[in-house]
Amino acid sequence: MTIGVFKSASPVNLLSPISTIFTIWWFNTASETYVGVLK
Repeated sequence: MTIGVFKSASPVNLLSPISTIFTIWWFNTASETYVGVLK
């Protein structure tokens, strides 16, 4: 099922979720670092 999604998805459609996940991951990492500095 996942393979079918990847085959039918265009590079732009694949990039969007990846960039969203990366942004969320970056934000979480930055938040943890900021909290760590405050402590």
